[in-house]
Amino acid sequence: MENSFEKIEAIASKLKEYTSNSIDLAKLDIAEKSSKVISAMLSAMLAILFFGLCYTFLLLLIALYIGEMFNQLTLGFLIVAAFQFLIGIIFWKWRKRIFRTPILNTILSHFFSQTDSK
Repeated sequence: MENSFEKIEAIASKLKEYTSNSIDLAKLDIAEKSSKVISAMLSAMLAILFFGLCYTFLLLLIALYIGEMFNQLTLGFLIVAAFQFLIGIIFWKWRKRIFRTPILNTILSHFFSQTDSK
């Protein structure tokens, strides 16, 4: 009788250890996947910031050039601002297709990707 109680206690001990290890593995898996998502988002944000600054200086250069062509700097900046306004409207109309869907797909692919270590 005591032998069977010892076996049951050993099985219960192993079961507790298994569940503890499973919880730890799940925590590590979540930490790994969330760190991948965060690092991908940060690198994308830095790239967008860099290209945004380059784009801003390019637009400034184009506005100055157009202003010099017409001998009115304000006209050059007005033309570039109107062009940017049209691009902004296009982005606003297609924001789900251009931004939301690819971002969600990237995040979900990072979270649900299979790792080689399993």
